Amino acid sequence: MKKNNFIPFFVFLFLFFSCAPDCSKIVYNNGISTLNGKLYTGDCDSYFPNGKLKSKQSYKNGKDDGEWVFYYDNENIESIGLFISGKKTDVWKYYYRDQTIRQKTYFDSIGNAFKIEQYDEKGSLLKTVQ
Repeated sequence: MKKNNFIPFFVFLFLFFSCAPDCSKIVYNNGISTLNGKLYTGDCDSYFPNGKLKSKQSYKNGKDDGEWVFYYDNENIESIGLFISGKKTDVWKYYYRDQTIRQKTYFDSIGNAFKIEQYDEKGSLLKTVQ
């Protein structure tokens, strides 16, 4: 291989091994996610029929773990939040299509929602439920 051919080769390897698998290949059953019959650890992406990104998800030992992001078909974020060992935690944020905040849901460390803030289309707080 010529010396200057190494760069495209390494770029190809990086892209090939850094791409997350399609989430449709991951099997979810009773709170556990597997890929090819094994507990899945890693990220995956899902796509709309038009090829645009629909979600980015993360798993550890078969459980939802890490940041999850869901998108509208216009590529704006629909919701974003954190899982730890299969439980929603911290603040999950939900948006209108134009990226104005729609709702914030607060979770404790064991996945229980303890506070919900709902917003109107202009981003003004409508109500808080505790």
